[in-house]
Amino acid sequence: MSDRITLTSPGDVVATVPALLGFRPEHSLVVLWTTVPAGKLVCTVRLDLDTPTVEITRRLLDLAARVGPGRILLVAYPPSLPAWIDSVEEGNVLDAVDTITDAGTPVADLLVVAGGRFFSQMCTDPGCCPTEGRPVPAVTTVMEAELVRDGHPAAATSRHEVVARYALTPALAPSRALIEQATNGAPASLGEACQHALEALQSLTAHSDLQADARALAALLVALQDVNVRDWILAHLASDPIDHALVDALVRAALAAPDDLRPRVAGAAAAVSYAVGDSPVAVWALLDHSGEDSLGQLVAAGIDVCTPPTVLQEVFAEARTMIQDRIDAGDPVVA
Repeated sequence: MSDRITLTSPGDVVATVPALLGFRPEHSLVVLWTTVPAGKLVCTVRLDLDTPTVEITRRLLDLAARVGPGRILLVAYPPSLPAWIDSVEEGNVLDAVDTITDAGTPVADLLVVAGGRFFSQMCTDPGCCPTEGRPVPAVTTVMEAELVRDGHPAAATSRHEVVARYALTPALAPSRALIEQATNGAPASLGEACQHALEALQSLTAHSDLQADARALAALLVALQDVNVRDWILAHLASDPIDHALVDALVRAALAAPDDLRPRVAGAAAAVSYAVGDSPVAVWALLDHSGEDSLGQLVAAGIDVCTPPTVLQEVFAEARTMIQDRIDAGDPVVA
């Protein structure tokens, strides 16, 4: 998603942040890292507004070291402008700006969004950034409209609303009897197992209630315990054109999975959600359900260093090629 976003004005930045995060931020400091001079967005990071100076500085300098040359746009979301001016939070952010600027990483602007308006603390041109601020764009942005059209949910009103969408649903888990039947009836060849998993996932898209097709859910959960089947499915989901109905079905399956099957499925759901550009909050919510799953840990590390989603898509594509070679060779499933 980020490789096709270009920010050309402070208004673009303020209008785009909710779509990037998947929710409308409050009490937040949002960091947008852009290329120079094109202004293309590389990554977005959100911190709590009361994060200490030393931690803000550490995160920004770490980004500079990992992501490479660029510049930073900061957007602060205090409860009000009077609460921001001369506050500890303002001082922390300004001190961090001074430190990273001295270290050679330019800060293009520090915008403050409060009371329905946004203000620049670095631009002194009244024609561009009047002291009374400018109204926050109230209409749905083109970017958000495109995301909704493509199958993403609209930006939530808060971070908590996003997290609530990804709460576990154990009541929808298939019975142990169905899981045992799925295990005993699983195809032995890798090629058949991959196709079986895809058909089960496709079947789930036809039902808003997973219990309506509990057999397909059980078959999918069992099939994804094999890493080759899982990676083949992820490559299928992360390739253009992206079928968000299939991605949503995988996420719902992960949330309904029983404890012993959940980590690998939740790790897969987090990986594909990140690869297709879903909200970082949604991805982290799924990662919280993935436990010690190795793929989940890999995704978490990738997010921490702002790995672009396209990189993960390329990894899945390479994995699918290797798995296809194994399928062509008639290899069996190895759990």
